[in-house]
Amino acid sequence: WSADMARCALLSRHEIAVIERGRDALVCRVRDSQPIKSAVWGEREDAAVLFYGTAHHWKYALPGGETGVLSTAASEAAYLVAVSGTAMFLIDRSAVLLS
Repeated sequence: WSADMARCALLSRHEIAVIERGRDALVCRVRDSQPIKSAVWGEREDAAVLFYGTAHHWKYALPGGETGVLSTAASEAAYLVAVSGTAMFLIDRSAVLLS
């Protein structure tokens, strides 16, 4: 759920579906050729940006379905846990916090 509890992101292996509270339809659907590993909403309540990671890239998705690549991921597996300002916080498979 987003910080304001207005949107929810449902993740599957190659797709993210964003739904909005009180609506019966999808807000947007994002498909990726690489498996999606993790996703978090932007920190600010007025920001409806979903950040997500695949095995090779860190990406973002906007409610209208627009997506983009933020950067290339490191070779080791890491999972998004939070985004604050311009910093992304990750954990690795050993549960070590990375930034």
